[in-house]
Order: sequence, then C-alpha cells, then structure tokens
Amino acid sequence: MEKTLIKNIGITGIALVFLGVTKLMFNILIGRSFGSSTLGIVTTAMSTVFLFVTVTGFFQNATPKYMAEYLGEGDFDAAKTMFKIGFFFTVCLCILVTLTALVLSGWISSKVGIERNVFLLAVPLITLYTFYLTYRRIYYGINRVKQYLKLEIISDILFLVCLEVIILYIKSLFLLPFILSYMLFFALSTYLFRSYFGRSTNADGKVIAKRATLYSSLDLVGNLASMGTTNLSVVLTGLYVSKEWIGYYAAAYSIVLLLTFVPKMIHPVLFSSQSYQFGKKRHDLINETLNTFTKWLIVIVSLMGGLGILLSAFILKILFGVSYTIASPILQLLFISVIVRLVGTPINSTFYGTKYMHLSMIWGIISFVVCVGSWFILIPEYGVLGTALGLCFGAISSLTFGLYYAHKHFNLVLKENIKNLLTFGLILTVAYAIQEFCPYYPVILSIIVFSILFILINRADLRYFYIKFISYTNTV
Repeated sequence: MEKTLIKNIGITGIALVFLGVTKLMFNILIGRSFGSSTLGIVTTAMSTVFLFVTVTGFFQNATPKYMAEYLGEGDFDAAKTMFKIGFFFTVCLCILVTLTALVLSGWISSKVGIERNVFLLAVPLITLYTFYLTYRRIYYGINRVKQYLKLEIISDILFLVCLEVIILYIKSLFLLPFILSYMLFFALSTYLFRSYFGRSTNADGKVIAKRATLYSSLDLVGNLASMGTTNLSVVLTGLYVSKEWIGYYAAAYSIVLLLTFVPKMIHPVLFSSQSYQFGKKRHDLINETLNTFTKWLIVIVSLMGGLGILLSAFILKILFGVSYTIASPILQLLFISVIVRLVGTPINSTFYGTKYMHLSMIWGIISFVVCVGSWFILIPEYGVLGTALGLCFGAISSLTFGLYYAHKHFNLVLKENIKNLLTFGLILTVAYAIQEFCPYYPVILSIIVFSILFILINRADLRYFYIKFISYTNTV
C-alpha cells in the first residue's frame, strides 16, 4: 500500500515538474519581456475567470471520489454512471456560466480594471480549466496516473512552443498558450475515457446522482472558499493597487507555486487512497496513513519553505530581475502561508475521502472568512503585503481547526507535530536574525546555520526517508 502511494506521488511529482516549469516560465518571460504591468493584467484576467471555475467544478471532487469508492467495492457499472453524471452536468454548467460571463463581460472587465478583449480571451478557460481539474482527479481515482503524466507532458510541451511563438512574433494574445494546452488535454482525456460513456446496466443512476449531488453541494462551499480565496486575492487587491504591483505579486506567487505542488502531488493520490480504504472500511489504515504523511510533510515543507524564505530576494533577482526584489517581503510571507497550508494537506485529503467532508467545507470557510476580513483591513493600508498577511492569518486559523478534528476523529498525534512546527519556527528565526544583522556574508551564513540545525534536529526522520527511498528504488 505504502509503495503504491509513493509510486503515484513520484509520478505526480514528475508531471508537476513539467507543469511548474511551464507556469513559472510563463511569468518569468512575460514579466521580463513586457514588464510587471502586463504580467499583472494577464494574472488579473486569469484569476477573474478562475473564480467562475469554483462554480463549474461542482462535480470535480465527487466524480473521482465515488468512482474510487465504487471501484473499491468492485462495482464498475456504478463508476461508469458516476463519470457520465459528472461529465454531462459539468458541460451544462460550463455553458450556462460561460454565457453569463460573456453577457457581463463589459461590467466585469471595467470592475477589475482590464480591457474587455483581454477578459473575453480568457473566458474559454472557464470550461477548459474546469475539465482539466476534473479529469486530472479522475486519473487518480481510477489509478491511471501514468496516463495523466503523459498527457501533462504533451500539453506542457505545446504550451511552451506557443509561448515562444507569442513572445518572439505575436507579442500579444498572452493567454493563448493556456487555452491551447488545456484544449489538447481535454480532447485527449475525453478520448481516453470513451469507454466510460457506455451504457451501465446494473447501476441505479438516481441514487448515485443524489449521493454525488449532496456531496458536491457541501463541497461547493469549501471549494468556493479554498480555490476562490487564491483568485479573489488578486481580484480584490487589484481594486486598491496598480497592475504593476499585481505583477510583482504574481511573480512572487509563481515562485511559491512550486512549493504548492507538494500538496498537488499528495492530495489526489491520498484522497483517492483514503476513499478506496473507506469503501473497504479499513479505518486503521486510514489513521496510519494520515499520521505518516503529516509527519513526512512537516519535515519536507519546513526544509523547502525555510530555504525559500531565506533566499527570497536572491530568487527574485535571478528569475525576474533586480526590479522585482522589491517583492521579497511579499514572497517571504507567501512562503509562510503556503507552509502552513501544506501541513494540512493530508488532513484535508482524509476529510474529503471519508465521511467527514463537511469538516473540509468548514475548514475552507474559516480560511475564506479570515482572509477576506483581513484583506479589507490590511490591503488599503499595506497593499499586496496586506494580501500576503491575510493569507497567513487564514492558513493558521484553518490549520488549527483541522488539527483538532484530525486528532479527534483519526487519532492524529498532535504533540509531536506541533513540537516539530515550533522547532522549525525557532530555527528559522535564528537564521533570519543572522541574515538581518550579520555584516559579513549574511545570506550564506543564514543558509548554513539553518541547514545544519535542521539536519541535526530532524536527523532521525531524514535517515528514515533515505532508507525508504533506497528501499523503494531497489525494488523498482
């Protein structure tokens, strides 16, 4: 079981490397070639249409969840029925929402401060990105992760080719690479899943639809809160600051995005696995998996996030240029918010994959309310720095909620995990103080001190990871 999870996470990691490179390259090339204002306009357009995706993705979690459960129970007909219900309902929602966006395009574009033609170019992403997210989750639900990897690589290659053509020759239509790559992913995935469109003879479609709709109705609230928070941060901030500062924020966030691929590697695999084990009523294995992955993730994201915070100015200078180093404090706060969010990934995946999905909904609501409430106070005063601070407050408050209920329902070990988080905070504080006050080679010294202290304190866990990795590679 553990080896299967690690294998699927590894495959996901490879796919996300391609995905991460394409998105980061997009921001770097657009930001360097056309300036932070252009990057800010493109980011605002995409964030605005992705707010609609929180609605059109009504079945994006229910479809893979119940497909995984039904396959775990050995009911292939029910899995096919769930796929068809999710697909056709999503098509109808996408048509309705897209028409609404087109009718309101003039009003929306004026409110978010971009030209109408830029927003109209982004509108097709409502449907394409919805199906991209849904199909990606389904690949994990039915254990076809290798197929997802191949499609991700093919789509990302097309993305990079289109991006090069646009930068060198067209010098406009910056959203076209996203449209074409998601369109290819949608077409190929629909073809690969063609067998699921066949007739189901032994499944009760009404019961399945009712069950999935109830789940999705609850999930919608949490999805609006979690996915909506990220996109709303850009849209809301754009009401108070210039598109140039939105560009700086987008540059910083695209770097942090690489770290957010850690939960994207883990969530679909763990979510599908926990759903499958829940279908088999293996509650002991669910508890064990949650504890193991939470412990691992704290160590991994603490190391990656800590180094990112200490190297924030250097990273921005190397990737985007000297002018973008002004966003270093923003990047540091974004790293903190992402670290906190990532620690909760196994908890949230387990809530989603079992009968406690309503806790994920509440989790998202808490994060959303705290973030938005903070933004109305902080953004007018501190601009994009206030946006990043609000994300930190939302992440901390929602993780506190998640830790409590994970301990209550799944026996998550709180004492050790909280101790590890506090220890990381202390190590980072020491290293950051050296960087701020040391007159000679402050960045290098802070990295050395952080790395040595981290390795000494976490040596047992790091040795365990190394042994597991060697053991796994020897069996492949």
